[in-house]
Amino acid sequence: MLGRARPCARSARSTGSIFLCGLSRRILWILKEDGSVTEFRLAPLCATGGPAPRSIVLGNVTITEVPDIAIASVAKRAGGASALTECARVLTGTDVPGPRRVAGSAGSMQFMWTGPEQWFVLAPLDGRQVLADDLAARLRGAASVTEQTDGWACFAVEGSGTAALLERLCALDIARMEAGMADRTGIEHMSCFVICDAPGACYRVLGARSSALSLFEALSCVARGLA
Repeated sequence: MLGRARPCARSARSTGSIFLCGLSRRILWILKEDGSVTEFRLAPLCATGGPAPRSIVLGNVTITEVPDIAIASVAKRAGGASALTECARVLTGTDVPGPRRVAGSAGSMQFMWTGPEQWFVLAPLDGRQVLADDLAARLRGAASVTEQTDGWACFAVEGSGTAALLERLCALDIARMEAGMADRTGIEHMSCFVICDAPGACYRVLGARSSALSLFEALSCVARGLA
């Protein structure tokens, strides 16, 4: 259990800095006329815990963490069908997708079916840090919108060995998946979505961010065995 950080004996208040036991980052104190202000030096980390996305090539498979993706969930409310359809047409050029389908192109705005009258909206993170707010403003109460970006991790699985890899990890019929299809499944007891971008060559796997490293290791382990 994590406790409250406490100053170590080597605290250096006189120099405007302090080290906290158990923490590797230094916290600076900015001295001002009316007192001191704490400055935290923070850096963003990928879902797998590193400063850069993980990537590995094993045989005919390349597994790459995809950190620059924004995600929001959309659940239709009563009477909101027309507004939701119009929103999907404006953003993706097509209607909201049905079961096991994705509307839109990879790398741009996409609607992915996740359940009855429920979808994930996927978009490039650049310029979409407030994706949920943008969607809520467009839908105006026609659907319930929830921010999901920090709750999920995404991995691109590419190469000629991807189908064989995924067939060993989940119960989906990978050979029958067409481009633009997506389905929910379990991978090593982790609930995931598998999106087919190019049959037999390119897939994306979405899993909980809290188990991102476990998911990456599960994919890597099978790819290593097939290499």
